[in-house]
Amino acid sequence: MPTLDSLSGHAFHDCIECMPGAAFIVDKAGWILDCNQEAVTQLSMHREAVCKERIFMLSARQAPTQLAISTKVLHKMNLLKVFAELQDDPTPRMLKIPLVTSIGEKTWYTFTISRLVHEKKNCFLILAHRAPDPAADLDAIEASEQQYRHLFDTQPFAMMIFNEKMRVSECNFKMEVLTGYPMGELVGLTFSKLPFLRPGQADMLLEKYSAYLQNNDVEPPVMPITTRDGREIHVEVSGTNVMVGKKMHLQVIAQDVTENVKMQHMMAEENKRLKELDAMRKSFITNASHEIKTPLTSIDGASAFLADKFAELDDASKRGLIDLVRRGSRRLKALLEALLDFSGIENKEVSVKLVPTTLIDVINEAITSVSYLITKRHHHVNLFVDAKIRVLADKAKLEQVLENLLSNAAKNTSPNGHIEVSAVISNNACLISVKDDGVGIEPDEMGKLFQKFGKLERHGYRADIDIQGPGIGLYITREIIALHGGMIWAESPGRGKGATFKFTIPLALAGDHHVPGDGPVPPSSDSSGACSGK
Repeated sequence: MPTLDSLSGHAFHDCIECMPGAAFIVDKAGWILDCNQEAVTQLSMHREAVCKERIFMLSARQAPTQLAISTKVLHKMNLLKVFAELQDDPTPRMLKIPLVTSIGEKTWYTFTISRLVHEKKNCFLILAHRAPDPAADLDAIEASEQQYRHLFDTQPFAMMIFNEKMRVSECNFKMEVLTGYPMGELVGLTFSKLPFLRPGQADMLLEKYSAYLQNNDVEPPVMPITTRDGREIHVEVSGTNVMVGKKMHLQVIAQDVTENVKMQHMMAEENKRLKELDAMRKSFITNASHEIKTPLTSIDGASAFLADKFAELDDASKRGLIDLVRRGSRRLKALLEALLDFSGIENKEVSVKLVPTTLIDVINEAITSVSYLITKRHHHVNLFVDAKIRVLADKAKLEQVLENLLSNAAKNTSPNGHIEVSAVISNNACLISVKDDGVGIEPDEMGKLFQKFGKLERHGYRADIDIQGPGIGLYITREIIALHGGMIWAESPGRGKGATFKFTIPLALAGDHHVPGDGPVPPSSDSSGACSGK
């Protein structure tokens, strides 16, 4: 196929006529050698007149809506300079220039200028096409950028843009609010230099991003960060690729999920607590069943043997069997009373009637109630209680508390042990202590004390301690003390070093015939478990 340079005469002119838009052939001085009909139409001039002009001196002399080429504008283009450049480098040049109408309206054209040889002369082909107004383009770009900036800044999440060098190119105001770091301090930083990230987090995020590039299905990580004022918050971080200009950038979105994380932790802790409670409930049912079965077996066996062999037994044997029945029935009665108390407390049916009471009398009655157990295990009980101390208490309930604590001390202390009961006055309250030199309590066991079904399992520790019981005695004790407005807690140096249970109840003062407020706060101790009134 022949090229434009190889054509001449009518063939060359016909080729020019077929070109889209206005086409001009000019020499290196800008003189027009030829043009097509579209150029003639645009200029509203005869072809002969056009070919007598220089390209930058043309003007429309007829219709006011037709185009005129402004000499001033064309000189600004410096076409002659472009012609000179094309002599050395034939690569076509494109120029976007305005052409002014005869009534002063400006229309933008794109000039494509190429070098060619026509009739053995170096010439230039100029093609003119209408072009969008650059100002309109700039306005559209600016409007688009403003819209993007508005969307970027009004996002409900914190956002950052990282360039191809993984440096922050911009971030929105929400990121400043989230982290406390001004936007000006974040722009330009790499991942590893972000001040709110912790050691290792930047590498983890980059690994996530690498995985995202290979597989879009990546779970957004949730991680703690440290704000400028030192607070710890949790954020969910997600990223996606965005095109900025012609380059790929990384857009990172950070959402504050601190409350969600707290709720999840709370739910996890609650589920753990419920599982532990369910395990304790099952253990309680097992223990309670055993506690009921054991005395019933003793009662049934002793009474049946007594009925069958009554005539054959001597008096001593009869008394032994009767004592066995009495002990079993007493143990069964205590268990049933504990279960009834537990049920009453759970249903908020237990109340106390507080009246002035002499403390030493209640302590002595409690010791008498558990004397069979103390005597059986050969314990020594010492009292350090002022006989003048009077407390505001429900006598029967206070005696029940002391019975529970004395019974626990007796069971968890090896035979020939020592139990000490003391009382001191402190801040308008009476502090009562029950101390033993028995098995003791480990620090990790303190949390189970005074809880529902919070029985401490000590199987295999020592054969000479009594681990029987349903595990609700201390819980009942705590609730009774709470009804008195007091507190109860335990202290122990550790396993094998004994334990001390302490509780407070109000002193009896003139006119005290009502339920008092909370008692004094117990001393802080690493080896104590404390429970307060509700």
